[in-house]
Amino acid sequence: MTYIPAERDPDGESNADRNREQPTEAIHTTRSAHTNDRTDTISASSDPSVTRPMPSVKDGGRRYDLSPDPATAPIETAPWQDTAPTARQEPTPAPAPRDDVARTGATSRPGPYTAPGRGPGDGSGGYPAQTAGPGAYPATAQQAAPRVPSRDLTFGIFMGQLLRAVFLLAAAVGVAYYALRTVPGQWADELALQEGEKALATLSTSWAPWIDMLPVIVCVFWGVLTLIFALAARRWRPLLVGLVSGLGAVVTVQLLKREFLHKAQLGIQESAMNSLPSGHTAAAAVAAMIAVMVAPARGRTVVAFLGALTTTLAGVATVLNSWHRPMDAVVSILVVACWGILGALLLRCLIRPERWRASRALGSLILGILALAAAAAGMAAMQTVAIDGLALATGGAAILGVSLVCAHQTARALRPRHRAG
Repeated sequence: MTYIPAERDPDGESNADRNREQPTEAIHTTRSAHTNDRTDTISASSDPSVTRPMPSVKDGGRRYDLSPDPATAPIETAPWQDTAPTARQEPTPAPAPRDDVARTGATSRPGPYTAPGRGPGDGSGGYPAQTAGPGAYPATAQQAAPRVPSRDLTFGIFMGQLLRAVFLLAAAVGVAYYALRTVPGQWADELALQEGEKALATLSTSWAPWIDMLPVIVCVFWGVLTLIFALAARRWRPLLVGLVSGLGAVVTVQLLKREFLHKAQLGIQESAMNSLPSGHTAAAAVAAMIAVMVAPARGRTVVAFLGALTTTLAGVATVLNSWHRPMDAVVSILVVACWGILGALLLRCLIRPERWRASRALGSLILGILALAAAAAGMAAMQTVAIDGLALATGGAAILGVSLVCAHQTARALRPRHRAG
């Protein structure tokens, strides 16, 4: 039982002084044993059975209603005051999450504003802090940006690039041995050279100067395009690395030709001087390789494919002009590609990772494998049948296949491995 003191009149005399016979009003709280419902009534005496309606008062979220029936004059309280579950209460279904909740996975919603130090029932009019529940949306922290490495180089990438370069160098050594030290290799090269002379004789005389200048034209074309790439994207470091790699490739080709590789005298080729590898083809391949290294990542595979085609034209032109044999061009392309892989490895140590691209340049690889398969079939057919022009076509297919495969390897060596922004 809670006693409420009587109010005072403005003149200072209290109601109790005027009428001392009236008992003090009291609020009685009754709770039903079956429904667990609480009912507060106001009584005019100490006897709980004598009650009267309670005046309507609002105080801190508590509301007192005036009821004509004194027995049914409850004191309604805020929903957070009485949290005891009752038998008549039914669970309220949670609101369905919105579409953005399904996408983001949020599980709570920020509740109404509650002033610091204030709460329900203290007369401040504050709202309770809403707890997390189904359908609520919490304030999630902003996700941190993915860490971008300063250099696109790992131990696995380093070993992979070295193995790729060693494989290309081993292929160049194998082709050189087959062309210089074996009878089938010397015979196939010599036959292709003779057929190239016949093919050039059948062409118009106006084509001869262009065929002679074709390696130079290829070098000039890729040189101009490389400068455009460097100026447009300010890729000066790739240009410098490409020039160093190209210089290493040219020097290696000349040293192999003059100092390390010697042709065996098997009585098949008339000239005793070694012409392997081809310097003209190497120059064209170097120009295309530098352009691939300087080109932006978005169009690098296209540049590599076009570089393989122009390198093939330069290599075939040297065969038509009787300057070199097909194997000479093949070895030059492999040596240049080996230096291109090493240049790509050095470039990863000098520049930050480029924007990641999903292109894998599989078109060049597939076409290169098909061209090499055609060259192998032509070599096998040359041993059994005599077809005019078969040796020249086989040599051209070998040059094209090696150029496409090397272009694919160079583009793959430059491809970013991390998803940089």
